[in-house]
Amino acid sequence: MEYFFILGNHPELSKSEIQSVLEKQKISYSQTASEATFLILEIEHDLNGIEFINQLGGTIKLGKVIEQIGQPTPQALVKEIEIDDKKINFGISVYNNNLDPNKLGIQIKRLLKEDGHKVRFVTGKEQPLSSVIVKKNILNKQGTELVLLKHKNHFYLGQTLAVQPFELYSQLDYGRPARDDRSGMIPPKLAQIMINLSQIGKDEALLDPFCGSGTVLQQALLSDYQKVTGTDASKKAISDSKENLDWLADQIEQTVTATIKQENVVTLDRVIKPESIQAVVTEPYLGPPLRGGESPEKMQSIVEDLTNLYAKTFNSLKKVLVKNGTIVIIIPMFQMLKNQYPIHLGNILPKGLVLENQWQYSRPGQQVIRNIYKIVKK
Repeated sequence: MEYFFILGNHPELSKSEIQSVLEKQKISYSQTASEATFLILEIEHDLNGIEFINQLGGTIKLGKVIEQIGQPTPQALVKEIEIDDKKINFGISVYNNNLDPNKLGIQIKRLLKEDGHKVRFVTGKEQPLSSVIVKKNILNKQGTELVLLKHKNHFYLGQTLAVQPFELYSQLDYGRPARDDRSGMIPPKLAQIMINLSQIGKDEALLDPFCGSGTVLQQALLSDYQKVTGTDASKKAISDSKENLDWLADQIEQTVTATIKQENVVTLDRVIKPESIQAVVTEPYLGPPLRGGESPEKMQSIVEDLTNLYAKTFNSLKKVLVKNGTIVIIIPMFQMLKNQYPIHLGNILPKGLVLENQWQYSRPGQQVIRNIYKIVKK
């Protein structure tokens, strides 16, 4: 069966996450098509769309591919609309092409009405249709979203099975009682992606040594990881993590268990046994808040301080990681006017820690660009 994945704002990161989850679950796949907005994979067995997309942080929509077609026509598309005795709800989204879905949709609506059906053609301010519109106005009403994916000289016609659980992610991000916007917080979607990139098993030990307000811990527990530990040098961070995990337990109405300890990353081996952790997933301290007018000298000073911290961090993490254990970590690069201030990973990784892959996570105009590194202990 062929499936399409509509990717988030960081497509290469999203693609790597999907592949990591499939490989961890030992699901065979091959790539059919890849564009900036979507990925199409041939997968050896049927996927439960809702279950699978709920595991992911970087995929907006997931659906099945019906067929390849040339230029889409109303007559070809109308056959794929699910007919209901009540009112038919359908929408159309187009990716990687400027084809007008509204013209097609109006013609399809006319054909259905001519056959005696009550029909609503769902449109939105955005095109392609947002996951919110698709969920509330189509999927929740047993409707059909047809998806047209342009690749080379043809289209793939698909049908959406599920969308990202946007309401849950919003609640997990903004609904938590303890937030620290000043220190910065990793978005829950990104935390989910990073956990998936680690490819850790559900019964293996996961550590966040800069747990902050507990976002990585939260996402790991929601994904049923059994051995979750968070540490932080800040007393407030430990308090925030505990408060947020207590809130999480109330929200999902079940017990969540994580070990949370106040400890500086440099002395991590005081509270973590050597070679006992299979994966470290973390966003460390990214430096002081920036106003935008910092001098080059100030930026160089920040880079030097962080370089020193991260060098000590990697030495400490190496001690607690098992052989072939994985670190998925964010290291910042600063963009100030026309100047970039990177932190050179090659200068601080100790012998035995090997860079396996890297990605970038940022938005236009951001001063702090997140470089995500996957590192393995050899």
